[in-house]
Amino acid sequence: MDNLDDLPIDETKQTSQNELQLLKKYFGNDKQQSGKLFGELKEVFIATVLFALLSTDFFDRCLDYLPYTGSPFVKYGLKLLIFATILYVAIIMLN
Repeated sequence: MDNLDDLPIDETKQTSQNELQLLKKYFGNDKQQSGKLFGELKEVFIATVLFALLSTDFFDRCLDYLPYTGSPFVKYGLKLLIFATILYVAIIMLN
């Protein structure tokens, strides 16, 4: 098998505009790709931290001070509502 560095380069052929666009689309600029990945990971990180905070016993004890939160289903629903609201606001602010 030939090494890519050892293969000859065809200097007479110019790269077409379609080929350049295809290369940019799939390989792009490294800074753009890392920025896109960081943007996606930011949302996952926020959701993970928020989930971890809402699932602690400390947060459950804080919910006990609110009326009608004696049932675990009510606490679960309240946590779900808090999670969705904060996550929605955080994602809107990031974009």
